[in-house]
Amino acid sequence: MRIRLIAVFGSIFATLAKSHKLAGFVVDGSVRDLYDLRRLAFPTFARGTAPGSAGGHYQIEGTNVPVLCGGIEVKPGDYVVADEDGVAVAPKGRYQEVLEVANKLQREKQALLPLIAKHGSYIKALEERNAAERRQ
Repeated sequence: MRIRLIAVFGSIFATLAKSHKLAGFVVDGSVRDLYDLRRLAFPTFARGTAPGSAGGHYQIEGTNVPVLCGGIEVKPGDYVVADEDGVAVAPKGRYQEVLEVANKLQREKQALLPLIAKHGSYIKALEERNAAERRQ
């Protein structure tokens, strides 16, 4: 499969992108120069790595147009967030709603972690949390 043999992105494009104040890249393919990407502190999220250069294998078909990445349509203006766990897209018009739900889920998870450690059981942690919520 070609996606694994040829990198779409590497340290040269990362340096160029960083000099143009881009925040990072999400690549629905492979990248190369992983050591340099880390050294550059340029956030890059990809499906994998490959030693082959993209030179002459790809061409830009458009800018500021909707794209399909990982099976998800991403439109200009959408919010893309990523970390070690993955990449998420929030449509521009629903950003506040998505942010509120994400923050709520994060708060709930952080509150549950000490209960799981205390009980050694996810079910018992849920029971304690639910009992505390009923008392409020």
